[in-house]
Amino acid sequence: MKEERQGVKVYRLLGVVLLLLGLTGCWDRKEINDIAIITAAGVDLTEDKKVELSVQLYVNRAGRQQEEADQTVVQSATGITLADAVESLQDTLSAQVFWGHTEVFIFGRDIARTGIEGHVDYFFRQPGPRGLAYLFVSRGKAKDILKQKPPLERSSSKSLEEIAKAQKGEGVTLKELAQMMENPAKVSIIPLVATLPEQDGGPVPYIYGMGVLKKGKWAGQMDEREAQGVLWLRNRIKFVMITIPIEKHKGYVSLKMVRGRAVLSPQVKNSKWSMQVKLHAEYDVRQNTTNLNMTIPADVSIVESYAAAYTRSVIKASLNKAQNVLHADVFDFSGVFHRKYPQEWKKAVADWERTFSEIEVDIQSTAEVLRPGVSNPHQ
Repeated sequence: MKEERQGVKVYRLLGVVLLLLGLTGCWDRKEINDIAIITAAGVDLTEDKKVELSVQLYVNRAGRQQEEADQTVVQSATGITLADAVESLQDTLSAQVFWGHTEVFIFGRDIARTGIEGHVDYFFRQPGPRGLAYLFVSRGKAKDILKQKPPLERSSSKSLEEIAKAQKGEGVTLKELAQMMENPAKVSIIPLVATLPEQDGGPVPYIYGMGVLKKGKWAGQMDEREAQGVLWLRNRIKFVMITIPIEKHKGYVSLKMVRGRAVLSPQVKNSKWSMQVKLHAEYDVRQNTTNLNMTIPADVSIVESYAAAYTRSVIKASLNKAQNVLHADVFDFSGVFHRKYPQEWKKAVADWERTFSEIEVDIQSTAEVLRPGVSNPHQ
């Protein structure tokens, strides 16, 4: 019995030791003061063709007032490659760079012209950068966007992140860009970012269209209206506001989209490639300055017909730019044809740019007003 009690005591002692070892913490943990948290990164091309990396660093200066405690600073470094620039940046910092909280990546227009594929490759090889971070191409230097201090957000990166998530379908993540770069058409789309003139409290970044890249290199851009057509045909359109002039009824109607859906039906017949597009959108009336009465079904039908015609015009403008100017399959027609006609697609994919530009597209559009409103002040 005595030996048995001693054995129990030994096991209990071992248990206590193991518990104490478990309380020692993570062996590889890093204190917050030992890391430089990057909230956004910008990549530019210098005059001597080097890569300039600018990062927005989160700084927590303890001991100051709350409004001053949480700040961001921008620091830059150059290198032959992006990896070289990161190493140069690290040499100037007293803490280890940390990519895990990066919300935004911005590529300057100049670097986009030379190609961003290699830079995206670097981000994906690192364990830190998040695949859900948003990407943009800036009109000027990416560094200038990072330096801005928007009045309503703590930093320009936070402002851009919220804009990208604003439920319009415009945001493109690092993961989505990588997937687009791997598709057979080798065409990618990225939102374009610029800044409004100085506002009260500081400049404000905004999305003003869509950049188009072929094989990772800048091919051109689409304005806001043309970009809306791309979002439609990729089934990414969400909650947009449209204002339609109705000349015969002396005014405008503003409609807020509730739902939008595009159904694409490809066809290959006698070596002729065509696409039928059926669009349907549902709207709420937000403002009516016409003499139409939104309580009368016939008047509502007039608004619906104008809304459907507006959508058709948007799609036509987008198709014209993509097929006749850029010759870039920004709609991913390649994937749609591949799924239905894999054998025909295999024969055409080598010269897809030409095939895409010759596809005939039949557009059918309908619209439905769900909530016309209660009253019309112009009656």
